[in-house]
Amino acid sequence: MKCFHSKILPRLLQDKASLPLWKGKLSCDMLLDENILSASEIIDCQPLPSEVIRSAHSRSYLHKILSGQLDMKEQMLLGFRVTPEIYPMVSSSVNASISTCLTALAERVSVSLSGGMHNAYEDFGINYSIFNDIAISAKIVRKMYPKLKILIIDTDADHGAGTNSLLLDDAYTKTFSFHSYGSRKPSFLSDYDVTVARYIEGGSYIDLLMGRLATALERAMPDLVIWVSGVSAHYLDQSRLMRLHANDLFYRDMMISRALIKNKIPLAVLLGGGNNDNPILTGKLHRNTIAAVKHNVAKYMVSS
Repeated sequence: MKCFHSKILPRLLQDKASLPLWKGKLSCDMLLDENILSASEIIDCQPLPSEVIRSAHSRSYLHKILSGQLDMKEQMLLGFRVTPEIYPMVSSSVNASISTCLTALAERVSVSLSGGMHNAYEDFGINYSIFNDIAISAKIVRKMYPKLKILIIDTDADHGAGTNSLLLDDAYTKTFSFHSYGSRKPSFLSDYDVTVARYIEGGSYIDLLMGRLATALERAMPDLVIWVSGVSAHYLDQSRLMRLHANDLFYRDMMISRALIKNKIPLAVLLGGGNNDNPILTGKLHRNTIAAVKHNVAKYMVSS
């Protein structure tokens, strides 16, 4: 199973406050140390030319990122200081997502140790989401395969309205979002939008998710699923939207990946959100997602 990753980590992002941008490294180290993935399965991704990013983002926004001209309000929305040094890292993360999708089409399953930045819009970003790698990947894949049907499954605890806004005009790409709004309802809803009560717990979460997801899959009949897994539903996550424990999230990841792999639906897995106070826990939760996918690959693909 191929796993795409970027080793680029600017010095300004190596502190705890910017964990959402470098947590993939923690997960990568765990996956290697525990022999869940081998070094040969992890593929390093390089930065992309700006023309690829322009498939979903405006020229003016891209210029601000490349030149370090985001104003203070725009940087506060993102949650960290943005300098031109950030571009190689975030564009290589987009590259990882695109590569994950294309590899999933060729080999049925692929994962990324980054991506899932669903809060980025055409001309601004929110909550660490600079570029919307999900929308960029969908647009690139759809350009290559014009009639390919894509379903984006987003199980991040918050709503991916940025992705929805960027894919409104694509009839072949549908979005499924399972989330809690908190106190604010977004402007751009998913095609299959499921809002759950704040502080929902594991059993209720799993039952509702799997039922609604089955319906979305039956209606969308996708040729490719892009799954923004996310671990922000954990009860210690800073979002404080849901109350799942590590075993609940692992069970969710096992169930979703098993359903897609058994039914031979090409699956591209992106990390999505997750920002616990304890960085090691965040890395472990994402590591668990990849471990669940790898388990189901070994169980259901080797014999098929």
